[in-house]
Amino acid sequence: MKAALIACLSLAAVASAASNTVPTSNIPGSQLATYTLDQEVAYGSAMALGLLSGYEKGMYKLTTYKPNARCLDAEFQKLVVDTFSSWGTPAFSWTNSASNLQKSVLLVSNWCDYDEALYTWMNFCYYSEQCLITYMSESIMKKVFQVTTVANDLAQLFMDGVPKPTDKPADVQTFADRLGSNLGKLIRYATDYDPTLYPPK
Repeated sequence: MKAALIACLSLAAVASAASNTVPTSNIPGSQLATYTLDQEVAYGSAMALGLLSGYEKGMYKLTTYKPNARCLDAEFQKLVVDTFSSWGTPAFSWTNSASNLQKSVLLVSNWCDYDEALYTWMNFCYYSEQCLITYMSESIMKKVFQVTTVANDLAQLFMDGVPKPTDKPADVQTFADRLGSNLGKLIRYATDYDPTLYPPK
């Protein structure tokens, strides 16, 4: 059940990126940039992969972690593109869309580690008071140096620029990996999470 739930959430994230990540140029008054559905789905997949790998590195100190090669791969991306490209056209079929959705969810559940990583942390929070706001606030205040380092890296990351759907997937994934790593570190610092006691399963 948990695997299917996280798989659906992961699929929704990529689908959302496909329909909403249409950045504009940094030049004031410039026209809205447009991208193909293939580019947007590839962009969303690369972002999701980067966030996963970065989160694993930052939260669990798995510095050499790499997502499975089949996680959000070309097969998954084609299913998403095929589903969204037919919407609002005479070729649209609820049966085909439901079938593509089911296949996509299964691919994410089978080949991506979102469910294992998130479930481990959520399970830790369910039985611990270390995820309470009061605890996390006090914990963060005791780690000013570490938090400042993370904040500086995040600021530099966004100053360097958010990648666009036309950029190489590897560059997009690198950006998201760094972002996910910093977010993972902040969660670990705030909750005093010990990955040696609660490793991802």
